This record gives sequence, structure tokens and C-alpha cells, in this order.
Amino acid sequence: MAQSILVNSGIASAGRLVTLVLGLVATALITRLLGAGAFGQYSFVATIGIFLQLVADFGLYLTASRELGRGEGRGMQFGHIMSLRGVFLLLVYGAGGMLFFTIPSLRPFFLLFMVFAAGFVMQSLSQLLMSVFQAYGVVWRATISDIAGRVVQVVLLLIFYERMFKGSAPTIAVAGAFSAGLLIACCMQFFLIPHKKLLIPYISPSAWKKIIRVSFPIGALLVLNSIYFRIDTVMLVFFRTTQEVGWYALAYRVVENTLFFPAMLGGLMLPHISSAIQHKDHVQARGFIEQALLLSLSLALPIVALLVFFASPIVIAISGQAFSASGPILAVLAWAAGIMFVGNILGFALIALHRQRDLLTLYAVLVVGNVGANFVYIPQYGAMGAAWVTVLTEGIATAVASFLVYKHIPWRISALHMYRIIIAITIAIGAGLLLPASVPFAGRIVCICAVYVILGYTIGIWSQSTTSLLRSAKGV
Repeated sequence: MAQSILVNSGIASAGRLVTLVLGLVATALITRLLGAGAFGQYSFVATIGIFLQLVADFGLYLTASRELGRGEGRGMQFGHIMSLRGVFLLLVYGAGGMLFFTIPSLRPFFLLFMVFAAGFVMQSLSQLLMSVFQAYGVVWRATISDIAGRVVQVVLLLIFYERMFKGSAPTIAVAGAFSAGLLIACCMQFFLIPHKKLLIPYISPSAWKKIIRVSFPIGALLVLNSIYFRIDTVMLVFFRTTQEVGWYALAYRVVENTLFFPAMLGGLMLPHISSAIQHKDHVQARGFIEQALLLSLSLALPIVALLVFFASPIVIAISGQAFSASGPILAVLAWAAGIMFVGNILGFALIALHRQRDLLTLYAVLVVGNVGANFVYIPQYGAMGAAWVTVLTEGIATAVASFLVYKHIPWRISALHMYRIIIAITIAIGAGLLLPASVPFAGRIVCICAVYVILGYTIGIWSQSTTSLLRSAKGV
């Protein structure tokens, strides 16, 4: 049975809390198995793999999600998208493997890249299937698969740590655990997908051409977004030590783990906004955007506060004193995380509005500015310079996206609701800081979260009126 956006978001968020905990355990094990230097190399190759994954995506996930919302992505159309995704994956990762094998400076990482590539192929297929789970309102099935995959990864890492390596693991073994988890998750999603006829691949060059014409602007903007989002990690490899890359990569990983919610909420919202616009119901489209933004902000702001106030204890708890230098970096990147919570929602809204060409222009400008700024600040300030450039870039991107959405659908966020969020955060953080020093760090965080959630429901941050559409909208 299909569930509402709010229920699906709640299920996905609960599942994400589980996978987040498992992910933090995995990160703790990886960093302890590899150390800062090897973790920097691991993160560098993973960054290249993620970038190639977005190239292979070519906007097909968002195209499928939007078309499912409009009733145009079912049956044979989705089968064409599935087969096209497979072709792109083979071409892109095949080319990536050739580059790693032929370029002398990259050749030592060839096997590591190929192990990562297997995992990213599985992840890419899972992402495409997610558009179906979201459109049909059964995200819980994908959530179960993700948890199972993460459990497999953690179990393998524990085996490596306890029985085999004791702090000297080969990066290939660690990457193998990552890819094995993604393989399990992908297989389970194929098994749990609703309407299995959607999985039948159809091969038609003429249909592929039509899909490419529609998805190309989305694919291009995703690639540009990935460049300005991840180029700093690559540039750090060339200008700073691999140890510093490892510190930055850990802080970035913590931030990335927080971004699941706006991505999931935006993905769930996209088919419904597309449907509302298709039926020229701009009032409903505006309601979806406003309620999604408010819900996203109500989670973004406390996360920013937690990461800013407790950055150093968080990274030390995850990876030990060897990564204590990640703390100040995380405190800066926390602001970028909060901005991206809003930017993700607005980006999905622009895609639903068919304004991806506006986004493409924006990201092209941001890539030039971001790369130029990193060339100036990374050699001098290293990871901290990269972090502040990320905050500035995300701030500009979100401000422009806000304006572009507002031009077509004038949205607003109630000042009263913002005051409520700020008051609840202030009280919750104050309660956590006033606890006796004997209270362990984990207990302090749990107390802060509990106080914020209680206040959120008490003073009306998450009321019926602020989530009405998200409660009522079910699978399309």
C-alpha cells in the first residue's frame, strides 16, 4: 500500500538513522584500519568513482522520477531508461578503468578503482530503482535493502579489524567491503521492486535519443554540481598531504551523511510537484515546496548547531585522536550542510518546473568560480580554505535557486515558524551544555535531540497545518 510523503519521509529517516549509525561505525572502522594517509588515498579514488557515477547517471534518475509523476515513465519507457543506464555505466567506468591503467600516476590505484567501480555500478542501479519506490510510495522496501547492505559492509570490516589486519588493512579489502554491501542492497531492491515488469529492459536507439534530449540538461548540471562539490578533494591531493586529504574527507563524510533527508524528501516531492504543474495547480505546487522547505529547515538548523558546537568530540568519537584536525573543518562545513538542506529542495523544485537549463547556467558559473577560488585558497590554507569555499559556493547556489523558484512559484516561509525552530534549538543546546561533565558525550547528544523533538511538537514546529500536504499526498 502506498504511503504519504510524510510517512515515507519518516520511514526513510528512521531507516537512515539506522544506516547513519552503521555508516558511522563503518567510517570509524575504515579510518582506524587505514589511518589518515591511506584514508586520503581511499577517499581520492572514491571521489573519482562518485564523479563517474554522476556522469553515467546523465540525469536519468531525476528524469525517471519526474516522468513517473506525470504518468509518462511507466512500463516500456522505464525499461528504456534502465537499458540506457546500463550502457552509460559500461562506457563510463570502462573509460575510467582505462585512464587509471594508462596514466602512470594513477596506475597504482587501478585495482582499487575497479573494486570501487563494481560497487558504484550497483549503487547507480539502486538509485534508479529508488525513483520507482518513491513514485509508488513504498520507500520502506528500499530502506530495508539499504540497511541490509550497510550491515554486510560493517560485518566485513569488523572481520578485517578483529581477525586479519589490526590497523594495517589494504585499501582494496576495505573497498571490497563497501562494494559487497552495495551489491546486497541492489539485489534486494530488484527483488522488492513493485511492478516487476518495469525491470524489463527495452533497447531502442530512437527511444534512447528522446530520453537523452530530455535528460541531458539534468545530467550536465549534475556533472557540474559534482565538479564544484568534489573538486576540492581532488585538488587537495595535488597541493597538500594525503593526511590532510584524509582529515578533510572525514569531515566531508559526516556532512554527506546528513544530506540524505533533503535528497529523499526532494525525490519524494518531485513527482507530486510535477503532477501539480502538469495540471496547472500552482497553489498545490507552492504548498509542497513551502512544507518541504519548512520540514527541511526544522532538521537542518539543529544539525548545524550540533556539528558546530560538538565538531571536535564528534570526529574524535568516530575516528580517534589521529583525526582531531577534522574537527575545525567539520565546524565550517556544517554551515554548508545547512545551506544544502534548502538548496536540495529548491533544486528538485526547479527540475519539476522544467527550469534545469537555468540550473545548468548557474552551475557552469559556480564551477568556474569554485575551481578558481580553490586554486587560490587551497595552496595557502589547505582544507580550511576548501571548506570556506564550499560554504560560499553553496550559499550562492541556494540564493540563486531561491530566486529562480520564486519567479515561477512565489513561496515563503513563515517568520513565526523560524522563531519556533530557533527557540527550540537554543533551549535544546543549552540543556545539553548544562549537563554535568560526568555525562558521556553520546548521552549529551541524545538529551539535546530529545529536548528538541519534544519542543518541536509542543510549540508547533511539526503541526497538522505545516505538514498537511506531506501527510495526504500518496504514491502517484
